[in-house]
Amino acid sequence: EGILETSSNVEITSINSAKELKNLLDSIKEDEISYWNFDIIHKDFYTKTAIKEIYIAADYKVYTLDIDILDKDENFFKILKSFLEDEAFKKVCYDSKNAYTALSKYEINLQGAIFDIMVAAYLIDASKGDYPLVTLINEYLGEDPMSLGAQGAVAANGYMAKLYEILKRKLHEEEMDELFYDMELTLTKVLSSMEVLGFKVDR
Repeated sequence: EGILETSSNVEITSINSAKELKNLLDSIKEDEISYWNFDIIHKDFYTKTAIKEIYIAADYKVYTLDIDILDKDENFFKILKSFLEDEAFKKVCYDSKNAYTALSKYEINLQGAIFDIMVAAYLIDASKGDYPLVTLINEYLGEDPMSLGAQGAVAANGYMAKLYEILKRKLHEEEMDELFYDMELTLTKVLSSMEVLGFKVDR
């Protein structure tokens, strides 16, 4: 495990072994929320949801997981799969639909996703074309993680907890709780399933 950079209270740490991953995930209690973002590689129709890197975040701490380790270390894969498929551990995601689709390629069935930051931002303001995480941090938190330089996009994941609290409150204030939790979150998984099925048919 190595700390890559500490700046503006955001600490970035790389997870490079099954032991480091296990220690991290074991430190997360069932009553805690963990924050997940999946760096997606955009190449073509089928591989557009391939994962390049996984980010696990807590308040101002970001842990990076290189997806290549999944192919090299079977224990690493088993530990990650076990946690992501455990519904008892609540997860806040950014763009859960693509996460469901990409993880399915590794036969990981994501469970326990209680909130999607990107979908919440869309419901609150549907007038925008897209909802990059950094832009949402600028808008709702008044902070610019890109000021950290090369590590800015990674450091942005460290703000997900604060962003989650603000967006959750705004959904409630706008009386969108039922629409978000009962419809939109469910729809992300349905749409992902349709994509996965479509990929299988196309192949």
